Amino acid sequence: MVKKNNRPSEKHTTRRHLLKVLGGGAVTSSLLLPTHWTKPVVDSVLLPVHAETSPSEEPESIVCFGASEISCGETVSGSTVNAPTYDSLPFCGTSLSASGGVWYHFVGPGGNVMVTLSTCNQADFDTKIGVFRGDCNDLICVGGQDDTSGCALTTELTVPTEEDVDYHVFVTGFGSSEGSFDLSLICGV
Repeated sequence: MVKKNNRPSEKHTTRRHLLKVLGGGAVTSSLLLPTHWTKPVVDSVLLPVHAETSPSEEPESIVCFGASEISCGETVSGSTVNAPTYDSLPFCGTSLSASGGVWYHFVGPGGNVMVTLSTCNQADFDTKIGVFRGDCNDLICVGGQDDTSGCALTTELTVPTEEDVDYHVFVTGFGSSEGSFDLSLICGV
């Protein structure tokens, strides 16, 4: 009830205070809070934008997620036609983010050996290769290459490896080049 001096009763002041507390101070405008309430108006509670209601999960990396496996001595066929681009890729011997590309994965062979990844004369477009190590969420550049002498506009790259370390290979094109390729992994060179 309202007192004769047109001030809200203590009951109404308490309701207003409760709503302000529940709303985290977000609802403070007198236009939003009626001076005279006829019934409680707490049907829902709005949380501040930064409040979490449940634990969040770290999203999976899309950078090298779903990479195809390649093994020593193997040649695999692939295509970069309509492949996604990855703007967040770091510079790795060459820029790798201009054209769409395809990911491959291998584990460092026994012993610390050099491996060669090659599209040399095995592609119908201008290729680039980048090799990274580590987790997809924290890629570390091992080496990258654009054109290789004797391979026209295709690529051959030799990099050092360590036993049992994950390596991620990105095959892409120069500029907007795209097409089909064969990628060979030669170990122990």
